[in-house]
Amino acid sequence: KRFTAALCSAVVLPALALAGSRSIWLYLAALVGLAAWLNRREPSEGSKRVLTCAALLSLGFLLANWLVTIPLLAPHTTLATALQQLLDSALSVNVRLQLWREAWWMFTQAPLLGVGFGLFRWHHLEFKALHSATISSDEVGNVLDAYQPNHAHNIALQLLAETGLVGVLPIAGGILLWLWGLKRTSSALERGWLLGLFAVIGIHRMLEYPLWYAFFLGV
Repeated sequence: KRFTAALCSAVVLPALALAGSRSIWLYLAALVGLAAWLNRREPSEGSKRVLTCAALLSLGFLLANWLVTIPLLAPHTTLATALQQLLDSALSVNVRLQLWREAWWMFTQAPLLGVGFGLFRWHHLEFKALHSATISSDEVGNVLDAYQPNHAHNIALQLLAETGLVGVLPIAGGILLWLWGLKRTSSALERGWLLGLFAVIGIHRMLEYPLWYAFFLGV
């Protein structure tokens, strides 16, 4: 099992490094944090192995970001690694903050039902026409003009903007019920595994593309 896990990691970690997503650092931090919490709450041989594995994955991912820059292993096209993206993330952060600001503005325009599903892009243009002076910088404005966003890079704000409280409350209630029901799980390791999956999906949904795109739903 250890050999199989190491072999899979050796294939997957370089691919993750070349994916260039900064969120992977947050996934790994969440997994290490959950593993440490699990080991402290219910110490056992199994929880120690989970913590060791999570820590090794994080170190392996850091190493993979260096390995993929070696000329022998580097891809023919120029790609930014996840580490390079992390060190150069100021513009991306500002773009997301601007989109979140716009999503909140949309929610305040129609707090009960939202502005309508699929209408984020239209109201983004409306926001720009009304509040162009509040866009944080010309660079951020140029990025937004280049791809005309149709989502907020945050599922909570996306739903608040497009569906209002009517769309958010049932989903939030379902998540809370699921977390409450997780307490009935008999095995701490099983609970930790489920929370790890939930953390990765949750972080993704709060920062990246919505999960209703086919290339996420397919996986």
